[in-house]
Amino acid sequence: MSGSSGQDGDKLPPTLAGAVSERRGRVALAAYGTVVADPRKELSGVDAEFLTSLAWEYLTGLDWKARQDLGQADALDWVVGQLRHALTCWTEALRQLGEHLVWLYPAGLPPWATDFGRAEAEALRTAEVGLLRAVMEVHHGTSGPGPDAAAWWDGGQQAVSQPRARRPLGPAPGRTFSSSARPESTLRPSPM
Repeated sequence: MSGSSGQDGDKLPPTLAGAVSERRGRVALAAYGTVVADPRKELSGVDAEFLTSLAWEYLTGLDWKARQDLGQADALDWVVGQLRHALTCWTEALRQLGEHLVWLYPAGLPPWATDFGRAEAEALRTAEVGLLRAVMEVHHGTSGPGPDAAAWWDGGQQAVSQPRARRPLGPAPGRTFSSSARPESTLRPSPM
């Protein structure tokens, strides 16, 4: 009697084992979604105005003495630190999910898992870039418009016009790119 216990009895038929792995993979995705729900919510729509308002809320929640000691720049640093922590939690959860799925599917990840991993990694990068842009805008002003969503390099749109001079990209006529021709930095202190 090929046993109900023992080494051979513990193995499932391949079709049933695949279904169990599939279900366990979906359960892992659901658990991951629960873990990253808060970091996702905290990082969605982060911009300079949002950072500034969070810093102000943080400051107004402090008593008068702490507010005087801290200041808006320190409050902003605290807010950015909290959002960086949310990014770290999201990154760690994605890493752990990946390890778990690789363990569940030793023969290779199914397409739905790789598609999900790619989409999550892109969402995480987008959140990180959004935070970086917001911090840059708060400290240094607007960073300019981002790339067009229907950009020519993705096949979404053709270039609207030809360059005016109709010359190849490169230095202007009579100029060359040279590391020895760099101007002196204006940020260096001048000798007295």
